[in-house]
Amino acid sequence: MHCIICQTTDLKQISIKKINRTGYQCRACSFVFLWPQPTEKEIEDIYKESYYKSWGVFTGEEKPETARLKKGTSDRYLKRVMMHRRSGKLLDIGSAFGYLMEVAQGHGYDVYGVELSHFSSTIAKKKFGSKVFEGKLEDSKFPNANFDVITMFDLIEHIPQPLKFMKEVRRVIKPGGFIAVTTPDTSSLSYKLLGYGGWFHWKFEHLGYFNRKSIEDLALRTGFKIVEKKRAYKTMSFQYLFDQFKMFPHSIFSPLMRLLTKIVPKSLRHKTFSISGGEMFVILKAD
Repeated sequence: MHCIICQTTDLKQISIKKINRTGYQCRACSFVFLWPQPTEKEIEDIYKESYYKSWGVFTGEEKPETARLKKGTSDRYLKRVMMHRRSGKLLDIGSAFGYLMEVAQGHGYDVYGVELSHFSSTIAKKKFGSKVFEGKLEDSKFPNANFDVITMFDLIEHIPQPLKFMKEVRRVIKPGGFIAVTTPDTSSLSYKLLGYGGWFHWKFEHLGYFNRKSIEDLALRTGFKIVEKKRAYKTMSFQYLFDQFKMFPHSIFSPLMRLLTKIVPKSLRHKTFSISGGEMFVILKAD
C-alpha cells in the first residue's frame, strides 16, 4: 500500500465512521484516500438520476432554485479566474447540467464541458450540443495545449487517480493557462471539529481528500504552480440547506436545520447568502 499522490508507504490507517469505510492518511504529503475504492461500475452507478435528487432535479427537469444558486457560485469563482485570464477557450470538467458553462459563456469564454454522468450530460448537451463530452477526460481526445482555462469545481475529490488525471489536464491546457479548483479541505476548521466521525464531506463517492499541503504537492508533481489559495465560499439559501440535510442526514446539522425551519421566516428561506463549508479555492498556472 502506498500513497496515491507521493507514493510513500508511510501511511496511517483511519476509520471513517460516517460512511463506515476505511481510509489512509499519508504522513508525508497528508493526502487522505479511501481504500479499497469503489469499482468503475460502482462509480458510474453513483451518478445516475438519483444522484441529482439532492439538487431537486427529477425526470430531467431542472429546479430554478438550484440553478440560481449554482450559477451564483459559478459567477463568484469565475470572477476570480478572470483576474488571471479574461477570455479564451474554457473547459469545465464535471460540468453536470452546464451551469458554469452558461455563466462562463456570458462572460465571453468559448466554453466546453466534460461530464461522466449520462443523465446530467444529456441535459447539458441540450444547451451546448457537441461541446459537451460524455465520459472521462482521458477519453475525450482533446488536442494538446487546447484550452486557456480549465475549471474543476467539486470534482477532484471524485477522481480515483488524481496524479494521472492532473497529468492529462496538463496535456490539454496551454502553457501559461490557468486551472481553478475547489475541493474539501482537511485543514479546515470544520474538519478539525468534526473529524473522522462527523465531517459532512465524507461521502462514498469522495475518494480522496486534500489540504493546502497535498494540493500543492499534486500541483508540483504535474507541472503546475499555485498562484492563489483561499477559503471557498458558495452561494446558498436556507431552503437549499434544509433540503440537503434532509436528504443527507447528519447527527448535528440535520436536527439544527429542522430547528431553523421553525425559526427562519418563509420570506427569508430563498434569500441567498455566502457560506464557507470547509472547502478551498485554488488557482494553478501551467508551467
